[in-house]
Amino acid sequence: MNQPVSSKRSRSRVRRGTFWFVLFFLVVFLAWTLSAIFSFDRGLGPQRDFLAELNRKNEEVPPEQLVWPELRQLVGGFDCPPDRSFRDHLAESLHALAPTEQDRWLGERQELLESIRVLLHRPRLGVSCLPGLPEPLDHALLLTTNERAALALTSTDMTLIQQPASSGSEPLIALPLRFLSPLRTLAQLLEADLASALRDNAHPRAVEDCIALLNLARLCRQNPMLMAQLSAAALEAMADQGILTFLSTAKGVDPELLAYLSQALAAGFAPFSFEGERMQLEDLVQRIYSDDGAGDGVLILSQMGIAFTPTSNLMSVSPQPPTSSQLTDFFLQPLIRGFCASRREVLDTQDALLAEAQALMDSDAWALDWTSLDAQQSNLASRGPLRSLHLFPLPLLLSDLEPIVLVQLTRQFLREVTRTVVALHQFRARYGVWPERLQELQPEWLSQLPRDPYDGLLLRYQVRDGRPLLWSIGPDGVDQGGQFVKTGTPFQLERVDPTASDEADFLLWPPSALNHESS
Repeated sequence: MNQPVSSKRSRSRVRRGTFWFVLFFLVVFLAWTLSAIFSFDRGLGPQRDFLAELNRKNEEVPPEQLVWPELRQLVGGFDCPPDRSFRDHLAESLHALAPTEQDRWLGERQELLESIRVLLHRPRLGVSCLPGLPEPLDHALLLTTNERAALALTSTDMTLIQQPASSGSEPLIALPLRFLSPLRTLAQLLEADLASALRDNAHPRAVEDCIALLNLARLCRQNPMLMAQLSAAALEAMADQGILTFLSTAKGVDPELLAYLSQALAAGFAPFSFEGERMQLEDLVQRIYSDDGAGDGVLILSQMGIAFTPTSNLMSVSPQPPTSSQLTDFFLQPLIRGFCASRREVLDTQDALLAEAQALMDSDAWALDWTSLDAQQSNLASRGPLRSLHLFPLPLLLSDLEPIVLVQLTRQFLREVTRTVVALHQFRARYGVWPERLQELQPEWLSQLPRDPYDGLLLRYQVRDGRPLLWSIGPDGVDQGGQFVKTGTPFQLERVDPTASDEADFLLWPPSALNHESS
């Protein structure tokens, strides 16, 4: 009697369990389907034409103030074959020659070089972020320019940045900046002419070459993309190094030439701008995130591949809205929505990161506080494939802003060093001796004295054996009294490290004193 009743109860429990399982499955399926439907919100943009905004500044400048159109023609005057790049032509026709042959080659082209120097005084470079500019191709690598790339770009050895970005691994996102390679090559040409002028003791020509390099960097900095500004930093390093070399080797420089150099160096030193990166990232976001009509939305799975399209100008690509026929995307979309931040969260995080980096670049080098930037960038660190999707595509683009900050502060400091060396020579040209203290340069030659980026005190200076020495205490934060080590490494600002064991200061000028101290 009990067995049939027990069997009925068991079957009843199974039926109830099946019912609730099916009901749960249907509810989850319905919720998943509704989530998938509403994940697309109102579809994709673009809502703004960022490319037009990037190019607007050039379109507002009168043609007679633009440098680039005429500069392209003048570069062609160096007999560059149409099937060869200016860089390769110069390497074969100039850099392969012995110094005396280089002097002859450059001497025959002084009229052309003078036209270039005059042209570089114009106010606007005048290039647009559009295809069709001269080859070889260069790319703006957004903020994937990590430490190695950023540091290499500040080197005076321009061969470090001559290779196009596509020669190695393809960049994550690229915008053609094809004017960079000709400008870098033109800088090498001016540097070669500067060396030739120094060999000929032609001081006015050497000064004109140095100022032309400064103007070339100024024009290159006008482009809003970070790669152009990093290239400008490399050109500025070349200009400053050219000036320091000139002042280290020239004897009896005319005071008027020194005043000319001082005036050229006195222009304000603008920090890097993230305008181009911000605009291109916003352009990318509007192509891979949906739009709910209020500036928010969700990541669209079918559009994520745009972020991995190599060497493409995304701003000229029209997005393809997702369709319900994409069954896989449709059912995976709720998973993406669950792990990814919204469009507004991504853009707010981007703005916070760039604001922190900008604030650091506007700060004094010896008072940098990296805490906030480090904390925000640690949130972007990948912790597995799902975690990396949370703020997509920020973990791929804003991986490391520290080297950009350090490059900017390094260039700003070294410009102050160059101005100080020019002021030292101006003092000596008037009084016949080097000043005993840097304070003697104020206020006539320097309105503000240079400070050591590692402790904020006045840059170390001493007249030793009749020669002036400028040095920094270095990242160990300890003044060794001008005890130097022989090194060919150019000065690069680093975080202060009290545990550093170099136990030596960094000699900034003159370089010839380094070998004397080492011996």
